[in-house]
Amino acid sequence: MFQYAAGRALAAKYNVPLKLDLRWMRRDRLREFLLHKFPIIIERPSRLEYLKFTWFPFQMHPFHIFLKHIEKYNKNIYMEHKPSFDPNFRNLGPDRFLFGYFQSEKYFKDYASLIRKDFSYEPDITLYDNEVIEALKSSGSTAVHVRRGDYVTNAEVNRIIGECPMEYYGNAVEYLKAAVKDYRLIVFSDDIAWCRENLKFDRTVFAERRGGTPLHDMSLAGQCKNIILANSTFSWWSAWLNKNPRKIVIAPKQWFRSEERQKYAHDLTPQDWVRL
Repeated sequence: MFQYAAGRALAAKYNVPLKLDLRWMRRDRLREFLLHKFPIIIERPSRLEYLKFTWFPFQMHPFHIFLKHIEKYNKNIYMEHKPSFDPNFRNLGPDRFLFGYFQSEKYFKDYASLIRKDFSYEPDITLYDNEVIEALKSSGSTAVHVRRGDYVTNAEVNRIIGECPMEYYGNAVEYLKAAVKDYRLIVFSDDIAWCRENLKFDRTVFAERRGGTPLHDMSLAGQCKNIILANSTFSWWSAWLNKNPRKIVIAPKQWFRSEERQKYAHDLTPQDWVRL
């Protein structure tokens, strides 16, 4: 979503179409492509455009090392070299192949209304228990996102990112309780069973979805009045798309376990979010 948003903003600036190179999805076994679930038109480059922009017209995606080697010769390629905002991005021009994560709202803040429109999505509330729907109606409804999955099971991902510690969630809930009188916690996670065993906060329900895609969780979490993030772009987007002007958003100050990556994390969260 960050990649789409950055590209969409740049394309809107120059009034040109945005086209998505989805060849890399052929190799991705962990993620399902879901952008087409939003009310946006997905355009793919032609073979000639692949050749022009990446010098690689084949059906498989060019490897990162290949793009890195030709970047200095092919001026159409822009590669993100550091995981923080690059102010030069705004002046790249219209004919560009973008390669990176672009995980900062600074890449698309000037086109926020356009991005929010593109990412509008209505969750199917029938996929959740009634207690979740009732908690959502509370004036203090607060989504709590717990990201586990490969953050726990993949050694390399665990080393670089890692899951948020329980201490963070405890501090976040205490902060919320001091600010919100009628709070209700709604837990969203890729491991609800673990959350039921380990999260022992008062006034808590668990959003266990019956069918559908994770977009329902993202959207439903975004309809809560407040949100406690994991160190995950999933809940980042729930918070950013949340329409409540008085929302409290709590994010982890330590986003990455790797100190090398953490030093670039200052651009990840908007200034008005609470970082604990």
